[in-house]
Amino acid sequence: MKRGWLFLPAHWFAWTLLLICCGLSLFVFVSVDSRSHSASDTLMNWMAWNVVLLASYQLIGFLTRVR
Repeated sequence: MKRGWLFLPAHWFAWTLLLICCGLSLFVFVSVDSRSHSASDTLMNWMAWNVVLLASYQLIGFLTRVR
């Protein structure tokens, strides 16, 4: 289901995929934070990963949407 710019989960599998993406984002944050020297290093590197995760999630939503 599309709302504005984002695809929102409408099926249990989509909710599972969203939870996996959130968990992966948290894991990447902890991993990046352990190697960073400052808050800006952490946030810049973490946001780069989040852009990739969000783009992947949106691509999956776009390719599997109900027409």
